Parts: sequence; C-alpha cells; structure tokens
Amino acid sequence: MERTTTESILIFWRKFKKDRLALLGLSFMSLLISITMLGPVIRPDHSEDANHQSIGLAKLPPFTWVVVHNDDTPCEMAQCTEEHHHRFFLLGSDRLGRDVLSRLMAGTQISLLVGFIAVLLSLLVGIVIGLAAGYYKGSVDAMLTWFINVVWSIPSLLIVMAFILAFGTGFWKVFIAIGLTMWVEVARVVRGQVLSIREKEYIEAARSMGMSDFKILFRQILPNLWPAIIVISSANFSSAILIESGMSFLGLGVQIPTPSWGNMIRENYSLLPTNQAYLALAPGVCIMLTVLALMYIGNGLRSAFDPKNEGNE
Repeated sequence: MERTTTESILIFWRKFKKDRLALLGLSFMSLLISITMLGPVIRPDHSEDANHQSIGLAKLPPFTWVVVHNDDTPCEMAQCTEEHHHRFFLLGSDRLGRDVLSRLMAGTQISLLVGFIAVLLSLLVGIVIGLAAGYYKGSVDAMLTWFINVVWSIPSLLIVMAFILAFGTGFWKVFIAIGLTMWVEVARVVRGQVLSIREKEYIEAARSMGMSDFKILFRQILPNLWPAIIVISSANFSSAILIESGMSFLGLGVQIPTPSWGNMIRENYSLLPTNQAYLALAPGVCIMLTVLALMYIGNGLRSAFDPKNEGNE
C-alpha cells in the first residue's frame, strides 16, 4: 500500500533519529541558525557587525568582568559615577577592544548565508544540466558531460579566485562565485540517477500518453531525486563554508570590518605562539564544528534515505 506524505516523513524521522551523531549535528546547526536569526539581539555587542571598538578594553582575557563608563572606557570602582555599567567578555577581546564572542556570533551569519546561497545556486544550475544530460542522452549528454568534466577538473578554489579577480571582491560577489563552483557535484549525481530512472515503466507510460518532456522531467523524475540531492547539498554546504573561510583568510573573501571566521583567523593567526592563541583558535574551532555537524547530518540523511533500512522499521 502506498504511503502518505505524513507517513513517509514519520518513517524518515524514526530512522534519522537513531543516528545520535546526526541528531547532535542537527542540534548544533539549529543553534547556529537561531544565532543567525536573532542576530544583534542576543549578541553582547549589539553594534553593526559587532565592530564596536574601545582601545581601553583591548586584549582582555576570557571570562573578564569590566566596569566601564557609558562611553565604554574602563573605570575604577572608586572613580565610577552613577553613569557606568558592567560588561562581561566571555571569550575576551581582541587588539581593538572588540568582543570576540560577538564577532564569532556575527560570523555565523556569514557562514550560513554563504552555505545557503551556494546550495541554492548549485541546485538551480546542477539540476537543470543533470536532468538534460541524463534524459536526452546522445549528443546532448556527450556535450554536457564534457562540460561537467572540464569544470570538475578545475579546483573550486581556483574558480572562485578567478571570478573574484575578474569581477572584484564584494559581499554578494563572493557568495555567487562560491555557489557557481558547487553545481558540478549536483549535476553528476542527478545525471546518474536520471539515466536509470528514465528507463522505468512509468516513464515509458508517461511518454506513450503524450506527456511533454518538461512534465516528465519535473513531475515524474525530479521528485524521485530529492533524497540524493538533499544528501549532496549537505556536503556542498560544508564545502562552501570551507571555501569562504579560505578566501577570507587570503583577503579575497568577505572584507573587514564585516566579521567572518576566515578573516578573524587572518587577523589573529600571528598570535598562535602567544598566550592569545585563542583569538585564532576560536573561529577555527567554529569552522571545524560546523563542518563536522554537517558531515554527521549528511551521514544520517544518507542512512535514513537508504531503502535497505526499510526492513528495520
């Protein structure tokens, strides 16, 4: 008996939640999404880009309480007037007196945004090219496969660098450049799936009934590809975060003062041999945990979508 959409979702969730690492990754990504959605409201530094500077508060160690005037200049308790307040630096401050935790939280928005845009662009381009190559076969498939293989042979980082050098740096240019390198994986996966699905009986029946190629591709074939597309998208998401961090570290990504994890490492990597190494390590740990969480989610999705696991229900 054919399942309803609700039943399919419940079965998928029961299989997915058996993977504790996948649930842990999903919880971590939910936390990052919450930080991104709430933005400055929950950051200790509510200023734009968490870029409020106070030289008097520079290089504070983690877990530091400071009493400051309303202009954020430090004051001694004996000298403080009524116009003062307390500030807590959970992860300390950098050389410009900016709150490190707030900068990390602001950088979360950049990383998730670049991942989302990269995945969206990769789906728009990769699905169309993959569907056309797998369905029409022949010369169309040969031409598109040749193009896919050419792009596949070029390292993604080089493509992004070439795009940025040609069109310049900029917030959205970086995101678009990264997104345009992610479609190849989607196209390869979609093409491989379509090559097998196009020979199914229900596709032959749709053709014999006079259904147009467009309707066959997007109503009959594409819905069966979403499990594979979702899994590859999780991998693309983490790849986009790594590429953006690398470009920002090289100075070609998101530009200062907008905080991203990559340019935070770039600003502070010279401090690694000192007792302020945490300024470079903290964004590095954020990148590592995010990529690890996405990897666990991808593994959980792959397992939950695997038909071999149906017998376990």
